[in-house]
Amino acid sequence: TTATTSASLIPLYAGGEALPWLEAALAECEGEHGLATTRAVASVRARVFQLEANLAHLEGDGMARVVETGGSPEIVTMPEREGAWHSHPAPLPNGKGVLFYANEGQQIGILDLRSGEYEMIAQGVAAIYSPSGHVVWVTEDGTMMAAPFDDDRLEMTGQGVPLFGDLRTFTFGGSSLALAPDGTLAYLTGTAATDTDLRWMGPNGSLAAAPYLPGAFYRSLAITRDGRRSAAALYSVEETTSNIWIQDLDGTPPAQLTFAGGFAWPQWSPDGESLYYMRENVDPQQLILRDPDALGEGEVIYEGEFREFAFDPSGRHIIIQE
Repeated sequence: TTATTSASLIPLYAGGEALPWLEAALAECEGEHGLATTRAVASVRARVFQLEANLAHLEGDGMARVVETGGSPEIVTMPEREGAWHSHPAPLPNGKGVLFYANEGQQIGILDLRSGEYEMIAQGVAAIYSPSGHVVWVTEDGTMMAAPFDDDRLEMTGQGVPLFGDLRTFTFGGSSLALAPDGTLAYLTGTAATDTDLRWMGPNGSLAAAPYLPGAFYRSLAITRDGRRSAAALYSVEETTSNIWIQDLDGTPPAQLTFAGGFAWPQWSPDGESLYYMRENVDPQQLILRDPDALGEGEVIYEGEFREFAFDPSGRHIIIQE
């Protein structure tokens, strides 16, 4: 099991068991509803930083890095306009720079880790560096481009040329592609991900149809531990917001649970009786606890600026990333 930032994986559990330092820290700060914020458990945050990679999309809407030995995150980019963000960092092998996505104008940027300065170099939604000495990026319409790139001066040394098209891109930036050190490229094709469907995957990789809402864009999905119910945050492109839907997985049609917009990241309680979710479009943001079978808006159990939350394996604590 892992806890995630937008661009990294932090191992918090091993073999289904909480790491001893995490379990001890959580035991010291159990409060109402089992909430344990990353601010309250400084020891958790410090150890997470020690496990963190060198660069991650961590702070605000820009990017920050943490050295491998731990410490406070150092902000390395921050957009000037409110509502803009930098994400999908791709460090260069020589450690001198980082390619990244900037949503304002759908652009690819390059950050110079030596000077702390960055600039935009292309129109696109995702980019990686090729060991052949090229920067490879994907445009908003799914075209893969390549151009020669000087990884010391951090600049293109020639014109970009299209390689092929029909790569899958995503609403909030990014594309499914990866490049191995030997130059092998892996990628997904298909139209832009403005809607999704769901499939059950078995332990042998087999796929089977699963109940879902056709034409919906699933931001996130949660299933009860007994596999009976699901909850999803469905994003409406027309309304530019998301709401929570719930569904019994016996074929019952899904039902909309929230209507005001701004709701996301549902999580079921370990017993499957209660639903937790975030409201993102209020200040401060809210963590809401609700009986999904009862009328009403639920109970606000936490308010503050936070990005995500999750239960620990025991089900007794909620970990909040501030």
